[in-house]
Amino acid sequence: MHVIVVYDVSDQTRMNRLRRFLRARMSWIQNSVFEGDMSEGQLRYLMAGIEDVISEEDSVTVYALPTDRYLERRTLGRTKGDMGFVV
Repeated sequence: MHVIVVYDVSDQTRMNRLRRFLRARMSWIQNSVFEGDMSEGQLRYLMAGIEDVISEEDSVTVYALPTDRYLERRTLGRTKGDMGFVV
């Protein structure tokens, strides 16, 4: 499945921990956006890891699409991260 993670974390330390965790597993698209392909088990691991890092004041949204077949991405401006890495 294709997964997109969008986050808003208020604390710099937690934000850096979350970014490191996500960068090891997904492609970095923008400052607070990651995406990648993963299995259901990998998604469960990802969700548990995110919950371990964030607090109640943080916000993380995870979009899980069965496939990226109908996903069309249009980037305006410069590309932030490496779009080639897929889990």
